[in-house]
Amino acid sequence: LPSERELADRLQVSRNVIREASKVLEARGLVSIQTGSGVYVADVEPHTFTRSLGLYVQRAQTSVAHIFEVRWILEVETARLAALHASPQHIRDLEGSIAAMNDAVADLDAFAAADIGFHQLLAHASQNPLLAILLDSMTDLLREQSRRASALPDAQQNALDHHRRIFRAVRSRSGVLASQAMRNHLTDGWKYIKLASIEDEGDIGELSSLVPPVPPADATD
Repeated sequence: LPSERELADRLQVSRNVIREASKVLEARGLVSIQTGSGVYVADVEPHTFTRSLGLYVQRAQTSVAHIFEVRWILEVETARLAALHASPQHIRDLEGSIAAMNDAVADLDAFAAADIGFHQLLAHASQNPLLAILLDSMTDLLREQSRRASALPDAQQNALDHHRRIFRAVRSRSGVLASQAMRNHLTDGWKYIKLASIEDEGDIGELSSLVPPVPPADATD
């Protein structure tokens, strides 16, 4: 980029303004400030977009229901694509993620990290980098939702059972079964999220008609 002095002259602002603006751009991953050399446009990396979108999601007036609806749109199709495109290494990684969940049942934070890690691995297994970026941008929020829901009775075993069904469908290369297994998982997951919000007395919003209605939490299967 032009020098600090040149930019200040062009824009008719102080050099301090240019300096502070450059720091903001660097924090966003858009430029690289090299002391004694100058300011350079940075290569755009996926994490740059992920971090910016993640900050927006956290600061915007988005409810838990909004986030869940986005998950429904993304993850049902992601599971189908993972079944079609997952590599042998992806299959091994997904299996390892389930083992990590199973080993972490006594630690809510570790369990939640392994839980969301499984979904991230599915997104990468889809071989569509945009799906992985979009899901990664919500990771912090999803991990917190998982941690709160996982504290409820039977929630961890429920999540493990659903992950195993999704994994088996992906391993068998059945896109239909994988997407259905994900629908079932998210449907059950929403019930636990609602129960956790009741205990915390939080307002999580309501799902739109896009997502099939979820039976009451006390309904029998």
